[in-house]
Amino acid sequence: MNNRLETERRLRMRLFRNLVLLLNMLLLTGITHLAAADKKIISTAADLKQDITSILQRRVCKEGKTGVFIQDLESGEILIDSNGDRPLMPASNQKIISTVGALGILSPQYLFNTSVYYSGSMDQGRISGNIFLVGGGDPFLTKEVLWKIAERVYAMGVRSVSGDIVTDGHYFDDKGYPDDDWKRITMPLWYNAPTGGIAFNFNAISVIASPGSKPGDPAKITIDPPLEYFEIQSTATTGLPKSKVTLILDIKESSEKCIIIIKGKIPVNISPQTYYRHIKSSQEYAGHSFRYLLQQVGVLVGGDVRQGKKGNEAKEIYVNNSLPLSELLRSANKFSNNFMMEQIVKAVAAESCHCSGSTRFGMQKIREFLATVVHLDTAGMVLSDGSGLSRLDRVSPRQMAHVIRWTLNESDFAPEFMTCLPIAGVDGTMKRRIAKHPNKRMIRAKTGLINNVVCLSGVVDGRRGKGLVFSIFINQNKGRHGESKKVQDDILESMLDYWVRHENNHAAFN
Repeated sequence: MNNRLETERRLRMRLFRNLVLLLNMLLLTGITHLAAADKKIISTAADLKQDITSILQRRVCKEGKTGVFIQDLESGEILIDSNGDRPLMPASNQKIISTVGALGILSPQYLFNTSVYYSGSMDQGRISGNIFLVGGGDPFLTKEVLWKIAERVYAMGVRSVSGDIVTDGHYFDDKGYPDDDWKRITMPLWYNAPTGGIAFNFNAISVIASPGSKPGDPAKITIDPPLEYFEIQSTATTGLPKSKVTLILDIKESSEKCIIIIKGKIPVNISPQTYYRHIKSSQEYAGHSFRYLLQQVGVLVGGDVRQGKKGNEAKEIYVNNSLPLSELLRSANKFSNNFMMEQIVKAVAAESCHCSGSTRFGMQKIREFLATVVHLDTAGMVLSDGSGLSRLDRVSPRQMAHVIRWTLNESDFAPEFMTCLPIAGVDGTMKRRIAKHPNKRMIRAKTGLINNVVCLSGVVDGRRGKGLVFSIFINQNKGRHGESKKVQDDILESMLDYWVRHENNHAAFN
């Protein structure tokens, strides 16, 4: 009897659970159908225009200055033109302009050189004279690359240098910043690092702060790379558990020393905190780093580190070639590296004038390329820097779209350009944008963000010369960066929905 009652009870419980699951499935199905019903179907150009016009009515667009231009890649038909001719701040979308100019003027296979020479004489591995590190503007002269150069010097038989390490950065002019607007950022942050004819490790250092074993203990500070050139002056201490990190960093530089000043507190029992700061004295930084690495591989240096110019009598030891320009531009655009792009613009100048490269002349040559080769109407454009950090830059959405469309349709470096652009939901600065959209990989776009400015330009699809080019500039958004990105993402999804249906309909018709 008891067994039968227990069996019946279990059957009722099972039926009840199945009923609950069925109701949940029906409820979810209904919600999904309602959501699908509410979602607008964008199958025509008119639908696309209506949807984007509605998006542009949001607060962040109406209260600020917004320009949107969308064009069919193949036919050139203009689908959306909302303030398309209005010159606006492009932020890092400026890198598209610089990328196209650099690929066109220098070529995708262009290489930067970093060379090592010596003066005096060399006998049985001993150089009686100086050793010269001559920069060619390589924007990717990292620790690994400079280590390889030091190893090659050792492999060429050099064992000691009686004189100095002399850095020659005359390939570029001595202006670290492209324009005065860069100086509005007073902190030495990694993204406003100055340029240099020879510049090591993006002209940046890593400062790592770790707590002591108990509150009140001095904080542990390390610097990468660990050069004698750096002097740490720290009053930072270990704070209480769960307290806030209040560390403040400052840098003071001279020809002999770079002083890292650190104060504040770091809570006990938290992981090390890493801070990236730039170095203004690029030649001293590169020279001291080279000396350190030479000594690491077994080359003794008796003299000091100083700036100078290689004489004609100097003898070559080794020449290092950089990665091809196309690969450097991929890094510069995928991760929006301002320093790398400014180095590349100065190389455009140096190669064009056969003199010390400057930002002003580099952007002038790029502007000429746009006008004469790309056939762009450059009226209203202000090209003050190569990266878009300057608030003096001005480009209209139509001009940006024209540059992208010309590059994809008419240039011989369209594949290299496409590989430079971040892919939505996949990599670079687009990794978290529309990441859940099933067709996200069709979007390749360059992001741009400075205070009160959010921009996005790129291409939808682009295969076989078909797709959409777009440029979305939102200026004066009162710091509403999240709202601005939502506007852009919604426009991206509208374009994707339109384009996928457009292509499916076209395929069905044919």
